Amino acid sequence: RYLHEHFTGNYPYETVLDHQFRIAHHVMTTRRGRFLFLPGFAAPERAVPVFRDILDVAPNWEHAHLAQYNTGIIHEGLEEFEEAVAAYEVMFYRYPRSPYTPSAVFRRAYCMYELARRAPRDEEAATEAIWNEHRESTRGRDLDITGLSYARLDAAGPQQWPLPDGATHG
Repeated sequence: RYLHEHFTGNYPYETVLDHQFRIAHHVMTTRRGRFLFLPGFAAPERAVPVFRDILDVAPNWEHAHLAQYNTGIIHEGLEEFEEAVAAYEVMFYRYPRSPYTPSAVFRRAYCMYELARRAPRDEEAATEAIWNEHRESTRGRDLDITGLSYARLDAAGPQQWPLPDGATHG
């Protein structure tokens, strides 16, 4: 953002964006701290704010789709799969004609797979979530059961309905 605030009047806007993109790409791909036979370490997460700055100030720039794609790549590499999914979704909604969009779709699916694989299968939580969705779908209708919680239903058994939110009995 510093480049945009201080140098856009001195240099063409495209040049400032291009330099900022190259800085971010360099930070993303360069390994630091090499010593003798040790390979050093990478810190690609430091490039994410720079890519986000580019996307904030120039979402329609010719290389903005690469900034968005690289943001997803970085999050995926750091195993921050939820952030990667969000970045890839923005990629294929905002830049559907980008040559990187098919790869973003695939990588999003992979990240979703990783999220599903790592999440515990909690049948009780899934059942309660389905119940809560059903309960909300009845709000304001003649069959309103928004006052009936899953815990109450489980503890007390069947209840008379309608039982709107705030009611003590149906």
